[in-house]
Amino acid sequence: MVYVVPITCLGAGVLAAHVADRSGRWPLVAIWTALLGLLMAWLIWQARRLPDWDGLGYTVAAALMCLPAMVGSGIGVLTGLYHRRRDGQEAVHDDHAT
Repeated sequence: MVYVVPITCLGAGVLAAHVADRSGRWPLVAIWTALLGLLMAWLIWQARRLPDWDGLGYTVAAALMCLPAMVGSGIGVLTGLYHRRRDGQEAVHDDHAT
């Protein structure tokens, strides 16, 4: 499970951000990533407040769920932007044909 959860969060972030960016909804991805960052900051803050090993669950949630989803969102935006620009471009030699 320690590998399944981060890979699933990473894949979900990549897929959601790629689809949203391809359809031109990149502000939605920016808001999603900011909310994930705030959630991760809150989880770390909660983990630091608790004594001893009590905050370990918060740290694990931040490291194994929020961080891969944020990285996945970044990768998804970059791949979506690449594919959106690639689809909108034409070859240079097509302008001079016939």
